[in-house]
Amino acid sequence: MTLLTISGRLRPPFFIFAALTSATTTVQADWGDYAPYVRVESMTYSEPVTIKSAFNEWKGDFEGGERQWTHNTLEAGVETARWSLGVFYRKDYDLRFRPDTADAYYKVQNQQDLTPGKTYLLDLRAQSFEAKGLRGTFALRPADSLRARVGLSIFEASALIDGSIRGQGSALTTDSYNYDARVDYHYSEDLLFDRQVTPPSGWGAALDLRLDGEFTPWVRGRMRVDDLFGQIWWRDTPYTRATASSDREHYDAEGNVSFDPLISGFEGVDRHHTQTLSPRLSGSLDFGPKDGTDGVLGIQHQYDQTLLGVGFASTFLSGAFRLLVWPEIHTLSLGYAKGRYLLELATDSLSPSEARSFWLRLRMGQV
Repeated sequence: MTLLTISGRLRPPFFIFAALTSATTTVQADWGDYAPYVRVESMTYSEPVTIKSAFNEWKGDFEGGERQWTHNTLEAGVETARWSLGVFYRKDYDLRFRPDTADAYYKVQNQQDLTPGKTYLLDLRAQSFEAKGLRGTFALRPADSLRARVGLSIFEASALIDGSIRGQGSALTTDSYNYDARVDYHYSEDLLFDRQVTPPSGWGAALDLRLDGEFTPWVRGRMRVDDLFGQIWWRDTPYTRATASSDREHYDAEGNVSFDPLISGFEGVDRHHTQTLSPRLSGSLDFGPKDGTDGVLGIQHQYDQTLLGVGFASTFLSGAFRLLVWPEIHTLSLGYAKGRYLLELATDSLSPSEARSFWLRLRMGQV
């Protein structure tokens, strides 16, 4: 069940970003003024344990839950009022599981007592990948009060996990258990059975869409959707489809029980495997005078989880200050936008070691 551990580091091509963002002057072109842009987005959420614990084998307090996910993107390039072109790096994990699965994993990882006789349902779905590639956008004006920007990303992918574990386990005593589980997953590295494989190669594509509109003088909205129709096509992908059972028991001289798991099934290499990306959406509606204080309704949707927020926006230092509360995840977000610049931070705790949700958005530019 090591799939439940978030691991790894971001490794963006910083030399590319530095080169692109060092250009501080604009260049006149036929389609407008060229200018550098930078976009940083990092969003992480962990229900069962804190984000810090998720990176540390779940060592820490446990609250239960059904999901962990993280999305991280770094992008930089050049833009005009009508189009943009940039390079990006991203890393995503999406883990969904039954509360029983999280409970059992946490107790085993932290050597806590199991409940004798209890049956734990095991159900874990995992997806992850890394990508680096190109993204281009083009601006549209469908109506006088509506602005749109359509983007296309083409990228090379690596670090694949795409599959599931399903079954059940039973606690025999407070510190022993048996289990029967079915495994079906594709991967770049076999985290379950330590099979030595050659990592697959993949390439992917996805659309994105940004909309900004003014519906009435007192109602305005904005929305961004990423990974529309997104897919990654993998080539020569290792896979395992197997059942694992702990029925074979062994006892030592002191009477302690241990298990020699019986594993049966198939492992091989798929010539072609398609991984479908989960669309992500962020948006808001502002109600109030354009240059005054507005009420704000916000929405975040990622990895089949929808979050709603409520708050206000107000003019501050010639820009817009926004504060929203996201009740479902007990999170507060603060943002400030002025011209081409945007900064937004959100968390559920002022202590980094206690946070279960955290996101950062930083933008210089329009995209």
